[in-house]
Parts: sequence; structure tokens; C-alpha cells
Amino acid sequence: MNRTGKIIIGSALALGVVTLGIYIFGEIKKLKEGCVRLLMVRNLSFNKGINFTAILGFKNRSDLSLNLISQQYKVFVNDYHVADIKSPLEVTVKSHDETPISVDITIDPATTISAGLRNLGSLLLNQKEKIIISLKGSVSAKAGVVNVKEIPVDLKWTLKELTEPIKTEDSKC
Repeated sequence: MNRTGKIIIGSALALGVVTLGIYIFGEIKKLKEGCVRLLMVRNLSFNKGINFTAILGFKNRSDLSLNLISQQYKVFVNDYHVADIKSPLEVTVKSHDETPISVDITIDPATTISAGLRNLGSLLLNQKEKIIISLKGSVSAKAGVVNVKEIPVDLKWTLKELTEPIKTEDSKC
């Protein structure tokens, strides 16, 4: 093979690698901009604190299928930090699909009382729409050799929304 042929092959390979890099970068950006929403609440109880399982829907808008490997969140009640959640995941998310993710949320009794005292007026007047529960953090994922460390999650619900059936037509996804 002559020198011109080697230059053409080398240039084509370099162009291919750059194109692949741009494509993967774009897909990672789509992953990080993916939509997370509340699908349902299960097992809501107020015995010994507040306990429930939030079923979140992660909508993957990228061409990459991936495995969610961990989740880490902070839980707030009206901006008062009440719990930390960190747990491994073993969830496969297909490209252009929505996948449910379970998040077990437990707020211990002492913290529930502290949060309740801060929101005593809203609780006494049964104003569930004034009590905001926030979930802030991220999900980590792996797609082949690509690791995405922080897909942001920032969700807010009123206590009223958590205790009533979820309207899917109102969802942000």
C-alpha cells in the first residue's frame, strides 16, 4: 500500500473515531436530560415516621440502552432535610422507553416530628397542598463501556399529590 492509501485510511479512521465520540457525547447529554416522573406511590404509611415506596418512571430519550447501577437522593419536607437514600440498582432501561424505578423512602419518627412542627399550621388546617416533599439527587448508569455518573433527579410533590391517585396526563414527561 502506498503512502496516499495509508493517509486516506488513517484519515477515515480518525474521522470515524471523532464521529463516534460526538455521537456518544450527544447520547449522554440526552440521558442526562431524560425525564423522571412519579408513576405511583405504594405502601404509604404514617406508622413510626413516614414510609412509602415511590415508583419513578425514567424516560430514556437516547439511542443507548443502559443499566441503572445506583441511586442517591436527599429527601426534603418544605426544604427541611429529612432523609438520605443511597442504594444500588439493577434496572435495565431500553432506548426510547420508560422504565419504573422503586425508591423506598423512610423518614424516621424524630425527623417526622421535627418536620411536622415546622409545618404545624399546614398540618392542623389539613392543607396538604402546602407540604412539599422533594427528592433531589441522581441516578448512575452504565451503557457498555460508557459510565454516566450523575443523571440528575429533582422532583417535588405536595402531600396531597402523594395521597391521591396520580394523573398521568398531568405528567411532565
